[in-house]
Amino acid sequence: MHSNKRYFNLNKLVRDKIPEIMKSSDIDVEIKTLNYTEYISSLKNKLIEETKEVFDAKSREEIIEELADVLEVITTLKNALNIFINEVEEKRLQKNTEKGRFLQKIFINRISMDKSNKNISYYKSRFHPTLQDVY
Repeated sequence: MHSNKRYFNLNKLVRDKIPEIMKSSDIDVEIKTLNYTEYISSLKNKLIEETKEVFDAKSREEIIEELADVLEVITTLKNALNIFINEVEEKRLQKNTEKGRFLQKIFINRISMDKSNKNISYYKSRFHPTLQDVY
């Protein structure tokens, strides 16, 4: 006998009221409560997910909606890690002073350096793992 049900593996962190909202739409929901390590990892994954949704948003309203989700995830992650907003703000201001902001719309197309430059490993391994030597 075949079931009339369709199953979808979501495997993702959701806002607290989502299971009840889904149940009110006749959706059976299988949930679990995450341990601390799983929670932090899931929040980081959620931040990536929500950031991608900002990227995909087309209208101003969609962008506002997705930025609100990003901000909620950042706030929740910050709180879960016992990080205070003033610590984040202090670091933001320090980076603004040391490295500037994003107001001048500067976009780097390409960089080059001698093969002996101490920064080469940073760009090859961390930032651009597929960086190729260009001749």
